Amino acid sequence: MDVFSFGSNSSCQLAQPSGEDAHEPRQVELAAGSGVVASNGNHTLMLDGDGRLFAAGCNSHGQCFADGAVLPQFARVGAGDRRVTHCAGGWAFSVVVYDDGTGPEVHTAGHGPAGELGLGPTTPQSRGARVAEFPPAGRRVAQVAAGMAHVAVLLDDGQVWGWGNGRKGQLGDARGPCWRPVCVWPGGAAAVACGREFTVVADAAGKIAVLGAAKHGLHDVPAGAAMGSPGPSPLAGWTSVQAGWTTIHVVVDGRIVAWGANGHGQLPPYAAGDGPRFTRVAVGSEHTLAATADGRVYAWGWGEHGNCGPGGDVVIRRFAEVFCARTPLLLLGAGCATSWIGVAAL
Repeated sequence: MDVFSFGSNSSCQLAQPSGEDAHEPRQVELAAGSGVVASNGNHTLMLDGDGRLFAAGCNSHGQCFADGAVLPQFARVGAGDRRVTHCAGGWAFSVVVYDDGTGPEVHTAGHGPAGELGLGPTTPQSRGARVAEFPPAGRRVAQVAAGMAHVAVLLDDGQVWGWGNGRKGQLGDARGPCWRPVCVWPGGAAAVACGREFTVVADAAGKIAVLGAAKHGLHDVPAGAAMGSPGPSPLAGWTSVQAGWTTIHVVVDGRIVAWGANGHGQLPPYAAGDGPRFTRVAVGSEHTLAATADGRVYAWGWGEHGNCGPGGDVVIRRFAEVFCARTPLLLLGAGCATSWIGVAAL
């Protein structure tokens, strides 16, 4: 796979050693094909299809599971040859799940003054340690998400657990710093996403619950889509549930249903129902990338660092084409003002 990145790069989080922002996609050096990108601060995690974990960017708190203050290019990190199944990145911390078939282990690294590491109040910083007694016996991890300072983990039984900063209610009833994992959703969840100070829980039928900050109309989910609301959900058949810092995006039949803040053009700029249908969508802090079946990649939202491509506009309120893949598109990712595209190598 050939991987390209663009956007904010002050800490080499684009895996570009120059340390300068990139306003157009540039290919980065990577030792393996990749499938998942996780970035929510000034560092980036990349997970390939073989369970190998790579990291680049700021490592001042050990959030890259490595030594050194900065990783200028992608380097393989983690615990030896152990297989990683999931990863997520917060502002200055990271979460990974190791699972070699004998049962999952959740490990965290970085800076966690509000419990982001889930390691207890005596361990607010770590270069990598296991979260004790989690997940519960017999359970496996289905998904991991991270906000600015909190974590949400979806288990295979539909429960959602979390830890970190819960002062806005993003961890349900567990308010304030939550130093250990707690159950924040009792069951029935099929997807989870984290915004800056909120958590989104979706069930298989398209019902949505929002825990946490009520600003920007985040709790104003589409009629019929809230958990427990009567009638069919307009989000039934969803294929992706994601969150920006202050927005929620649900993909249904190739179109994006989104709500929340729009001061920086974060919501998709549909006009009278017009616009392309997307096969892949990646939501960053305040911008979005979306790809069509013919390999065209579009961006919109806050693009000050070039993460929405060239042009000089800080706010992009249109579907701006930023890339056209000549080979199959395999990867789409978005982080804190960073953008990622992966295509099959020629």
